[in-house]
Amino acid sequence: MSSSFAKSKLKSAKEAISKKDWPTVRSLAEQIVEHEPENYTALVFLGLANLNTGNLNESEAAYRKATVVSADLPTAWQGLADFYTKQKAWSKLRDVFERQLKIYDQLEESTKLGEAIQRLIELTRAEGTRIQLIAALSYLRSSSPYYHTLSLLPPPTPSEPTSTTTQYVQTVLQDELCVLKEIVELTEKEDLQIRAKEVEKRRMRLGGGKPQTKSQVEEAVFAENAVESTLPELYQSMLNHPSLALEEYREIEQKLFSFHLALLYALPITSPYKAKERKEVKDLAKGAVLIESNDRDAWKVDLEWGDWETIDQYPTTHFKKYIDLFPDAHLTLFMRGYLKYFGLEDVPELEDNETGKDRKGRKNKSKKDAETDRTEEISTNPSGEDPFKLMFDGIDGSPQSLLCRRILSQIFLFERDYQSAITTSLEGLSVVASMERRIGIKFTQSRLAFQTILATSYVHFYAPKHHPTAEPLLDIVLETRPEDSLALIGKAYVLEARADWADAKVAFDKALATLDNGEGKMKEEAREEAAWCSFKLGEHKEGQVLLFKLETELGERKGEDERSLEQRARVLWKLGMCAWEMTPENRQTAHDLFVASLKHFPTYAPSFTSLGIYYSDIVSPSDTVRASRCFQHAFELDPRQGEAAKRLADNFADAKEWELVEIISKRVIEGEGGLEGGLENSGANKREREVKGRFLVENVWAWKALGAVALTRNAHAKAIENFQIALRSDPTDVSSWLQLSEAYAKSGKQAAALKTLSRASELEPDNWLVTFVTGDVYAQLGSHSESVQCFEKILTTRPEEVGVLIALAHSSIAIAIEEAMAGYHARAESSFIHALQTVQSILNAKQGFGAIAWKLLADACVHLSQLAFSFNTEQVKQTVLPFVETLAKEDQAGSASIDGVASPAHLLSASKVDASFILRLAACAYAYRHQLLVGDDRSSASASHDMAIALHHLGCSLPDSEEEVKKACVKRATFVIKAALRVRPKDEQLWVSLGTIVFETSSRLSQHAFIMALEINHKNPIVWSNLGFLYLKDGDTDLAAQAFLKSQTIDPDCSLAWMGQGILTLKAGRSADARPFFEHAAELSNDSLLEANLLFSKTTHDLFSAPIRPPSKSILAAPMFALQRYCEQRPKDATALHLLALISERLGDYEAASIQISKCVDVLESVYEESEDPTTERQFAIAQSNLGRLKLAVGDYTASIEAFSGTLGLVTPEDTEKEARRLRVHAKFGSGLAHYFQGELDESIDMFQSALDELQEDPMDRMKDQVSVMLARVLWSLGGTDEKEAAKETLLECVSSNSTNLEAVATLAAVATLSSDSALLDATLSEILGLPQDKKKALDPNDDLDWLLVRHHLGKNDLTTAQATLTRAAHLYPSSSQPLLALSKLHLQQRDSTRGSRLAKAAYATDGDVETGWEALHLRAIAGASEAAATIGDQSAEEAAKMSAKSDAQRAIMLRPWEASAWLGLDYVRAVLPEVSV
Repeated sequence: MSSSFAKSKLKSAKEAISKKDWPTVRSLAEQIVEHEPENYTALVFLGLANLNTGNLNESEAAYRKATVVSADLPTAWQGLADFYTKQKAWSKLRDVFERQLKIYDQLEESTKLGEAIQRLIELTRAEGTRIQLIAALSYLRSSSPYYHTLSLLPPPTPSEPTSTTTQYVQTVLQDELCVLKEIVELTEKEDLQIRAKEVEKRRMRLGGGKPQTKSQVEEAVFAENAVESTLPELYQSMLNHPSLALEEYREIEQKLFSFHLALLYALPITSPYKAKERKEVKDLAKGAVLIESNDRDAWKVDLEWGDWETIDQYPTTHFKKYIDLFPDAHLTLFMRGYLKYFGLEDVPELEDNETGKDRKGRKNKSKKDAETDRTEEISTNPSGEDPFKLMFDGIDGSPQSLLCRRILSQIFLFERDYQSAITTSLEGLSVVASMERRIGIKFTQSRLAFQTILATSYVHFYAPKHHPTAEPLLDIVLETRPEDSLALIGKAYVLEARADWADAKVAFDKALATLDNGEGKMKEEAREEAAWCSFKLGEHKEGQVLLFKLETELGERKGEDERSLEQRARVLWKLGMCAWEMTPENRQTAHDLFVASLKHFPTYAPSFTSLGIYYSDIVSPSDTVRASRCFQHAFELDPRQGEAAKRLADNFADAKEWELVEIISKRVIEGEGGLEGGLENSGANKREREVKGRFLVENVWAWKALGAVALTRNAHAKAIENFQIALRSDPTDVSSWLQLSEAYAKSGKQAAALKTLSRASELEPDNWLVTFVTGDVYAQLGSHSESVQCFEKILTTRPEEVGVLIALAHSSIAIAIEEAMAGYHARAESSFIHALQTVQSILNAKQGFGAIAWKLLADACVHLSQLAFSFNTEQVKQTVLPFVETLAKEDQAGSASIDGVASPAHLLSASKVDASFILRLAACAYAYRHQLLVGDDRSSASASHDMAIALHHLGCSLPDSEEEVKKACVKRATFVIKAALRVRPKDEQLWVSLGTIVFETSSRLSQHAFIMALEINHKNPIVWSNLGFLYLKDGDTDLAAQAFLKSQTIDPDCSLAWMGQGILTLKAGRSADARPFFEHAAELSNDSLLEANLLFSKTTHDLFSAPIRPPSKSILAAPMFALQRYCEQRPKDATALHLLALISERLGDYEAASIQISKCVDVLESVYEESEDPTTERQFAIAQSNLGRLKLAVGDYTASIEAFSGTLGLVTPEDTEKEARRLRVHAKFGSGLAHYFQGELDESIDMFQSALDELQEDPMDRMKDQVSVMLARVLWSLGGTDEKEAAKETLLECVSSNSTNLEAVATLAAVATLSSDSALLDATLSEILGLPQDKKKALDPNDDLDWLLVRHHLGKNDLTTAQATLTRAAHLYPSSSQPLLALSKLHLQQRDSTRGSRLAKAAYATDGDVETGWEALHLRAIAGASEAAATIGDQSAEEAAKMSAKSDAQRAIMLRPWEASAWLGLDYVRAVLPEVSV
């Protein structure tokens, strides 16, 4: 189709558009596009038509295609703009506007370009982001790519704002500042928002390296963001704008400076932008200061970044300008204080070419001169303001000010406030490090200045404690500044302190050479110390001359200040010390110089110390009063005067004035700076202080004195700390090691004490005190053997050292007590004798140790009396009789006699030495000791208590035949304990002892005593237990229970309380419930409460007398061991021996039981011979009966018959009591058995018949049945027909009288089986088998009847019935392992190893007790061996079966090594599996 067609259609379309006939327009446009797809106008018309007809997608497609056909024509883009405006597609609309800007710019259509920019800005303000708005606004800046076209617009007409469509653009083009301000504001907000989001994002991030604080994250984000930020360029553009007002200019300038400063601080030290930003900041700051801007940060940069060698180089005029500009700033306060301190308030401003050095010369004074002569520089302060307060207020508000710390540290050094100088210098170094890191430059001069001040302060602060810290700093300074006079003098002082006089003199001389010619304090100080070094180097004359010259010059000076006077006094004192050393034969000159020193400066402490030494050591006779006053004055003036303080402390220690000793020692320690060297608040970290100053102790004696004082007050932890500190400074001081060991020992750290003593012994191997203290510590540990060795070692060289003898006696007694507790009675006796021999040596010493010796004797005797049953009487007699003789000889006044109890004379005439004799001797010794201690209330009360306890033991040990003596013991013991209580009414132990003594005789007094003890100490579990036993004795079980419960609450491990609870339970008739209480008490007491062992054993044995099924015998093991330990310590207790025999019998150890019951019989026999008590007689008869039974069990039938005969002899037929009749029946029954086993059948039958005759009227709990059954068995064993018939008749009579007598039924069934009498067997078993299972089980708890039935069925070859019987029993009693074991045996006998093994395993799982467990393992081993033999071919299964069988056989033997069956089982395993090694 030709172009004429397109033109005609386009013309028609235009007409349709004018008529808004959009369908026609669309149709015509489509026709054109169909034939000319790239017809730009047709595409635009099509887009317009579709837009108005609602075909939006087709409209956008048409416009887009038109823009592709002719991208530089604006019509299609305008159509798209209209389309996106209607659709509110703002993002696409913005892109269209951006395209239009380029088209109009190319076409140089300024008006349309301006309109497009206006529309873009309006759109962005309404719907765009801040960044998009910044970009849109930037199109109006002079740097915009569209600025050339926009400049073609005419100037705006303010009077006709509507005359043009681009009024806004024209206005901005005339004054760009307004749009710049808006862009700056938007950019600032955008940057802040971006940084805030990034900071939050990073802080929420997990992991990612080293944790950072929020400020660190913010700095890092700012550094990244600010480098790319356009703000600096925007700020600079505003500053370059001519229309910017002055105030706005200053504000933008500050913003620009702050931006660059913040970026500089935020950038890492390695950043390539660091140097550029630093230069920018410096230039901006310099310009701001030059124009005297009010930008405080710029001024701070100018002032703080200066790296000056001395503080007088600081620009003082800048200080004044800063003060004028910022009168309320903290830095202003500091500067005002600084200027006032140095008197520089009126310093004129510098000329243009004048420097700080010129000003110094013009004023004819400098701050360096102020360093040497502070008094010449400081002017008056007419305003009255305190310069220090101003500076302190200023520095408090300037935490990162280098300038403040630099100036203030120097001022503190001027003022000799060394601690503050140290603190401020350390802060300054920290600020320097921070500024170097943040700015990226080195502050070399400032760092050196701080190091110099710090080192100098360390040198003088509690010298020489901090010299190790100061010296490295001085070396650093001198390496850079070799002629620094301050550092040279500091180095010289350090060398002087360690007596390196030659090097110190060299350093002082160097310092003198570097100082100005003017006479200053620093130079005079250097001259003084150089002269003193010369004297110390042996150049006495030269040093003395130099000191005299300096003293003369000082004396000629007029208007001397305090420091000059002090220096003159110091020089005079040094001249005095020169005279002291140069003329030792005449110290008067020295004395005069010391006095002259004090005349010039009355508070110079070293002169007082020297005068005190003169009056104490030189004057003859010594003037101790004047010396003490001098020392006191010296110490009051200066606590660092160690010699004066030590002499004062020694005097007070001699007078036992420990509080004054402590005060002096603490002041001395404070004077040397304590452990921290006075740096507690200096800013140095704690670890650094500990390493550099903590252990540098000068006055070691002060720490030792504090340790000694702490020991006297029982403050052991403090004493340990003090002695440790002393030893770190003087590790070779043996006395300190000894005192430290004493402190360790008293605090319960004996192991540490022994290590300490080992170190002391290495230092002085021959020091006997070290050995003695070592022995004492071993004694405290309970290692008395080692302590005895130590004491005996000392006695080899010092045999008469009484203190060692006393300690040896104590340890020997302790060893003896331990040996007695362990059952080693012979050893204990030997140790007691050794102790008594040592006591004899103490008495022979005659050095006033009688009271101690008699106490040791009595203590040993009290404990020795407990061994009276076994000791060697003759040896003990030879040991103790000399003491009796000595006591009788010394006790002329009769104070050792105790009325009605004992006296030395009575003891001398005694016929034998037994427990009573030993206790009487102890009581007499205590009584005599009490007399020796008359006047010493505390010690005499202790002696009274000891005597009362001895009398109590004596009274308890005496037999009833000596009732009067027992009463006398109680009466005298009560009397003396009451006397002791009158002296010490608050002594808890005395009240407890009183309650114990009168426990049996006076319940009211005993209760009162226990309650008084509880009022003193209500948390004593022993007293509560004693009170509980008292209530228990009086029958008040409720109160007793409460007391025992209270004791347990206070101390759950109180064995007395547990035993009391057990006794209460026992009294309530619950023996089985009481047993755990006694068991726990026995475990807790560790054999110290033997009664608990006895009661535990008794209640355990009682379990076997209960009507219920008895427990396993294995529970008797622990009671047996407990009772054995009881009998070892109380071998004369017949009840315990009897019970031990019964328990051994239960365990099957008949031999041991026979021996134990024999001992019981011997004890009862000896007691009966003395007392002829009927109760003892009956006990003897019972023991004889049990002895007969046990002899029968071990096969000693003759001894058994003899024992039973003895019982029958003691229990005559005339005694009709039930217990007597029972004993006779037991004896006859046992005797019958013994005769039977000896083959004396007739005598056996006679005994059984006699027992039956005894039981005719009263069968006594089926005893008749038991005798009848035994008689029948004996008759049957005779073998005759008549005897067998008699046996049957006896059994039938027994069964007919009691059909539930299983023993008779079982015996009759056995007889029927042996005689093949089935009718008799059925008749015998019918009634029992018909009983209910529960009654049957109660009558036959051991399943004897089932076993009998099984044997009967097996005898008849009825295997099925036998298995059924056992299976039924296993089902009926699943908790019993006996049916399972029997069934297992039956299957094994039938060679069914699989079932046998399974049943054995089930039996072991059912009851793992030792009694049955061993048998189950035994059967498992046999079954396993059979199974292993049957698994040949399967190697893994065979090996597993072998190992299992071997293990079971070994475990069975381990459980019951005395069982022959267990060993036979192992033999069987070996036989079946010969390759198994066991």
